[in-house]
Amino acid sequence: VPIYYSEHTLAATPPSGTGFATTQFSVRDITHDESREVQLQTHLTFSGVVRGLGGVPLAGVTLYLSGGGGTSTTTAGDGSFAMSVAPGTYQLTVQKSGVYEPGVAPFDFSYRNAEVTLTENVNQDLTLPVHLLTVKTLGAGGAPISGVSIQGGGEEYLGPGTQAGELAPGIHATSMSLAIETNKTDENGVTSFAVPIYYSEHTLAATPPSGT
Repeated sequence: VPIYYSEHTLAATPPSGTGFATTQFSVRDITHDESREVQLQTHLTFSGVVRGLGGVPLAGVTLYLSGGGGTSTTTAGDGSFAMSVAPGTYQLTVQKSGVYEPGVAPFDFSYRNAEVTLTENVNQDLTLPVHLLTVKTLGAGGAPISGVSIQGGGEEYLGPGTQAGELAPGIHATSMSLAIETNKTDENGVTSFAVPIYYSEHTLAATPPSGT
């Protein structure tokens, strides 16, 4: 190892099935040959199900626990996840791109920097803080227009403890970004889709089919 004068850490990652978690240790100020023992920490499990609007389980969502000995995983087909980490405080990110029905979750979403402190095994479902918005697109004289697509999105700083970032009791994201891309309006000019709680001004664009 080189001589580090600022803080640097190494991660000792045990094989799976040992019951131990990835454990970090500092290698600052090693100015001569030395030996060091690293006490591996027993892992804890953070698990649950990621859900969208109406409690629908969401498959393929990526979760990151960043911090000392953090890890990541992707939800299974039933929306379930399980992550093994050492005891500690982590920053949780929940994100996904594409594939969902618009009435279940935004097309793209990322909820970030939700503080999670783990001192024991925790099983906690995470639910996206979204609501259903139904839009009807009208033309001249109030006639419904079908085939209209609606798109938009943006990023927002939420601050700690806001309803817009609440993934579960006591687990609040402090920022989010997402994209909305809906099914086209039906013959009645109507489409419905999941939207977050925006506290600042965001706009969506309703794009009619060509030739209208």
